[in-house]
Amino acid sequence: PEFCEAGYVVSSNSSNGRMDDDVPLTIPEVNADHVDLIEVQRDERGWDGALLKNPNCSTITMVPALEALDRAFDLTDVRVSTLQAVSGAGYSGVSSMEIIDNAIPHIGGEEQKMETESRKLLGSFDGTEVQLHDMDVAASCNRIPTLDGHLENVWADTAEDVSAEEAAESMEAVSGVDLPSSPEQLITVFEEPDRPQPRLYRNTEGGMGVAVGGFRETTDGVQFNCLAHNTMRGAAGASILNGELLDKRGYL
Repeated sequence: PEFCEAGYVVSSNSSNGRMDDDVPLTIPEVNADHVDLIEVQRDERGWDGALLKNPNCSTITMVPALEALDRAFDLTDVRVSTLQAVSGAGYSGVSSMEIIDNAIPHIGGEEQKMETESRKLLGSFDGTEVQLHDMDVAASCNRIPTLDGHLENVWADTAEDVSAEEAAESMEAVSGVDLPSSPEQLITVFEEPDRPQPRLYRNTEGGMGVAVGGFRETTDGVQFNCLAHNTMRGAAGASILNGELLDKRGYL
């Protein structure tokens, strides 16, 4: 906040403030229009600068795929179970004796971030405020002994009927945006049921893409797997991409 008061425009990866009503939470390929919430923020806080946030590394992995489904088939409920890399906990976040030959079925605060941030990202901005998406989201977050790349199993229920093929096609049609760090193909679709895998596909599109696969039809929608590099697309790269968005929209 002190930087913003002093006139700096800040693109931040930190978790504090992401859900504040006047702080834009953006993925440029998903909700670039939310950046204009900055105008409300400046009016309310009296800042010459501004604050923009990117979402949690696990949230950012699934939301581009969910946005494609929502646009085509209207999402109603989402359930997700994550298998998150140790780098997401920081250099000294998980000791080797704790994680080797193990999986930790809890990551403090992670479930709540996924459940709330995804609804803000997919919400609608009317020029004054963001109305959260009315879908229900339930998350279970797990730490596993991979170095980089968060893999997630997602169950998405939709109001409109959707087949596995249609779900895959909706995601494959998603392109990047005209920003230097945005990949030409945002979502890479694999037909194989055992894809994507972190070691093989975490660097998709230079680490800024999302890989999906394992599509199956369910009673009320589809199940699929998604993967993104948690420190590139999910952290530093996301903040740089947001900085590029701020520049393009004339905020820098």
